[in-house]
Amino acid sequence: MKVFVAHFTAECNEHISHIVTKDDFHFLYDEDCIDAMHIKDIFENAQIEIIPSIFASMHPNGMIQKETFDFICKQILASLKSCVQEIDGIYLQFHGASGVKQLSCISGEHYLLHEIRKITGKYMPIAMVMDPHGNLTNELCDELNIVRCYRESPHSDQVETERLVAILLIDLLKNRRSMKPIIRKLPIMVGGERSVSAKEPVCSINRLLDEAEKDSRVFSTSFHVGYIRHDDDKLGAAVVVVPNRYEDKEHCEKIAEEISNYVWDHREEFQFSGNFDELDKSVEKAISYPEKTVVITDSGNNCEAGGAGQNTVVLEEFLKHTTEKKF
Repeated sequence: MKVFVAHFTAECNEHISHIVTKDDFHFLYDEDCIDAMHIKDIFENAQIEIIPSIFASMHPNGMIQKETFDFICKQILASLKSCVQEIDGIYLQFHGASGVKQLSCISGEHYLLHEIRKITGKYMPIAMVMDPHGNLTNELCDELNIVRCYRESPHSDQVETERLVAILLIDLLKNRRSMKPIIRKLPIMVGGERSVSAKEPVCSINRLLDEAEKDSRVFSTSFHVGYIRHDDDKLGAAVVVVPNRYEDKEHCEKIAEEISNYVWDHREEFQFSGNFDELDKSVEKAISYPEKTVVITDSGNNCEAGGAGQNTVVLEEFLKHTTEKKF
């Protein structure tokens, strides 16, 4: 058997000025692409040949230039067309919030999956690993057989999840059956800073997901926080449950409903952790702090919010004050 693989991850903040070009991406091809995806031994041990496309990754940043996205699309779609007659499945590592300038659906992954399905038809097994801050929709789930995101934020289980989804895809390839994700979209938008997995309610949500996966009727579960920093109709949280077999669909729908209800009932518990305040108050506290070192983290400017160093609002607030403190 053979499996086609590709990696495309970018978390794009529409509210910063930088436009992402090819210079901002890290590109790898061939064996380098395979090695960077952390799944080589998983497929090789199952005696499945890997056909690589491209590894395209960048740190959180601004929106992607259309020409740059077109380049990545061309690499993935052209290489898929060249091997579609010989592959048995597709394994993808896509972020879910790769915003693209001048793209009607904004999120590049949604466009890409639709174009991939045009090439493969509806029967090719496709598995996708997502960042929990990627935006998921019913339409995207319709293009996939397996979709799962990392549990932890910060993403300490990213590699573990990438490898797990490879194992799940191998199961599907060796035991072919009808498989479609069940999605429950939630009318809530939660920033990444309010969804730390060591805190409630995410800690308990993950516990529910883990418990559900112990049932042989449940193939996979995940909670997608979603991403709120570009204006898109795909925003909002989601719960996904993948039934093991077609006859498990009704049971998994109940599981999806139960976990979704829990998220909704505890929606007010998504809160900032640590010391936090409005910008002006934070700066006043920093200036008046009696010790010599103070660190302020701007939640709109951290590495998970789309572009370190792109915003200057904290600096501007400091410059309003006359102070002997160095900064």
